[in-house]
Amino acid sequence: MSRPPATICLLASLFVGTTAYAQTAAQKQQLISALVLPSDAKINLLDSSGKPISYDDFMRQARAPGASFSKSVNAQSEVVLRINSAHQAPAPNTLSLKLKPSEALPAFDLRTAQGQRVTNADFKGHYTLLSFYFADCIPCIAEVPTLNALAKQHKDFKLLTVTYESRDTALTFAKQRKLQVSSLVDAQAWIDALGISTYPALLLIDPQGHLVAATVSTALATQANHDIPTANEITRWVNQYRKP
Repeated sequence: MSRPPATICLLASLFVGTTAYAQTAAQKQQLISALVLPSDAKINLLDSSGKPISYDDFMRQARAPGASFSKSVNAQSEVVLRINSAHQAPAPNTLSLKLKPSEALPAFDLRTAQGQRVTNADFKGHYTLLSFYFADCIPCIAEVPTLNALAKQHKDFKLLTVTYESRDTALTFAKQRKLQVSSLVDAQAWIDALGISTYPALLLIDPQGHLVAATVSTALATQANHDIPTANEITRWVNQYRKP
């Protein structure tokens, strides 16, 4: 999968909960399911230097702040998961954007996965919540039910997801993960202009098309043993900044 150089996926948990990953076949199978791999897939786990490591060591390194990993298939049709090389990363649960609150969004002209054109003009007249994701980001996968619930609960602001990945990848993600929110696709240049490198991320846009607030969505989770926010937790965050 093509990934931007500074992409960070906060691997705080597989779905919800902060319990350490134990050496159980069930939890390994959960990882296989989350990555949409065949149930009988043979997986090679590597550290950043390419050295084979245990499942526990892989998950420990993958859960480290700012960590990410790549997925590929080798010549033997085995799935290879490799920890990405270390780099300077923002602190966990923080965003370092190029855009400041009250500044207008960079100009964009994008398409949804369904082919609908979306530009800055479409953000005028109402609040818009943008959720940034990519298909192999485990917390992004875990957040799908929350986004679906938000879309059903709120007609008072517009909700869109945004990915740097292709239309086909976004459509496959939506089908497999049952995402019911429209996705802006092929948005790498715009994402770079915003300065987003940590996922999943939320940006709240005001009715004039200006940035109101931004956060890593996992920072909004307040329930014990849960790293993925609920729809109510995201709603409370949005309401902190919305003007009546």
